[in-house]
Amino acid sequence: MKERADAFVIYLFRHACPLSKFLVCLRFLHSIQNTGLKRM
Repeated sequence: MKERADAFVIYLFRHACPLSKFLVCLRFLHSIQNTGLKRM
């Protein structure tokens, strides 16, 4: 699952370079990781 997430981050980073979008994506992924770990 983590490998997919990394590939997704790389994809987003390549196609959405603006820093604001990147920071939003990081926050989004971070929140998903936290909730995912708690649920698992």
